[in-house]
Amino acid sequence: MGEGIISHHKKEGAYLNNFDYTFFRYPRALFTNPVFASISIEARTLLAMILDRLELSQSNSERFSDENGNVYVIYTVEEICKKFGCGNKKVTKLFRELEASEMIYRRRTNGSRPSKIYLTKKFFNALKKDFAKCINEPLQNVETALCKASKTPSINNEYNNNNNINNNSSIIVTDDEIKEMIEYDCFYCEEYAGVLDELVMIISDVFNGTSPTVRIGKDDIPRSIVVSRFRMIDSDDILSILWQLNRNTVKIRNMKAYLIMMLYNEIETKESGLAALKAKLKADFG
Repeated sequence: MGEGIISHHKKEGAYLNNFDYTFFRYPRALFTNPVFASISIEARTLLAMILDRLELSQSNSERFSDENGNVYVIYTVEEICKKFGCGNKKVTKLFRELEASEMIYRRRTNGSRPSKIYLTKKFFNALKKDFAKCINEPLQNVETALCKASKTPSINNEYNNNNNINNNSSIIVTDDEIKEMIEYDCFYCEEYAGVLDELVMIISDVFNGTSPTVRIGKDDIPRSIVVSRFRMIDSDDILSILWQLNRNTVKIRNMKAYLIMMLYNEIETKESGLAALKAKLKADFG
């Protein structure tokens, strides 16, 4: 009897390795961050489903952005009922629970069109704070490298060259403005303080530098290009960089040079990935 029920692990394993799974985004924070403790498991699952669909909305932001540029999600009660296998009253109750906890905001529309669903800053801040607290391995190698880097000159000595003043030299971007741009407070904790402060200093050097070029790896790139890229940096990019640093096992000799290259490449990767995704959506849906 058991023979017909239990799968043959080796054969099944070989098959599963070549199988493309699809998953909902279900952040660990939904279980580990006390902010979500009072929210029911079903409501948290609905929250994860909304977050998953947000990625689709972002990739097609021309259709799913409001007049203020905010990206929203369309998820009808009927669609969720089918996925949950429950009635309208249950799903409506879950939506109200998420609204009461200030995790989502629903904007009603005229007529029979479905509501626009927005994930709130409170929700995203909870995810980011959880990330800062729940990384398994400390960034010891990063902190050590930063201590060494602080005793060396800046990545690009041209930053201190006052002979060439760029056209925007009179516009100074302050550290506070940069911290607000990357949502510094959402990530800040003692473990990552050194990395975050170094990132702020690097971004400030790029924005406020006076030389015509910035050294990225082995290349001298026009400052205007680097500045335009760095203006696109947001908290998601910082989150990605912290995650990559945490997983890095290679000794980093020049931390400042390494970080500026990570920042530059992060935006480049995001731009190329978004272009590829838009191209695929256009090919798939016209």
